[in-house]
Amino acid sequence: MKSILCRFKAAHWDLSLKTHILCLLLFISGSLIQANENQTIDFSREILPLLSDACFQCHGPDPKARKGNLRLDIEESAKKHAENEMAVISPGDPLNSELIRRLTTEDEDDLMPPHKLGRPLKKAQIKLLEQWVTEGAKWGKHWSLNPIERPSPPKPGKQSIDAFVENALEKAGLIAQP
Repeated sequence: MKSILCRFKAAHWDLSLKTHILCLLLFISGSLIQANENQTIDFSREILPLLSDACFQCHGPDPKARKGNLRLDIEESAKKHAENEMAVISPGDPLNSELIRRLTTEDEDDLMPPHKLGRPLKKAQIKLLEQWVTEGAKWGKHWSLNPIERPSPPKPGKQSIDAFVENALEKAGLIAQP
């Protein structure tokens, strides 16, 4: 009788532990997804590398390799109207953006990047570009081209680094824990 009770307690403990771990994982993944959806897309960190990898080979700075007389590395060129009068990138309107149409089309002749390059974009990457266009397709320079701004130290703490940490926590909406 005692061994049956011990086995029941062990099985119950094992099931309880697995349930708690599963709930924790679901909570964490849900929080990460929600945090991702609420953040605006950073052009230089998320979009520029994507365009560079997928598009600049044919639509970048090299005039000899450029196709369609389109440069996606320059904002003015990327937001101009294409031959069919649809803007390549129409800020705030992915349905009227030639870039999004070319990335999602079923027509092999219009699909970008072409299958022959062997580097199709993943659905998550296309969704990221669609979200960026929806948010207004805000362009920016690569972070290394931005002028350096020396931060002024905020109110002093116990150590000089404390003021910077507290300032960053305030901006993130967090509270420092002792």
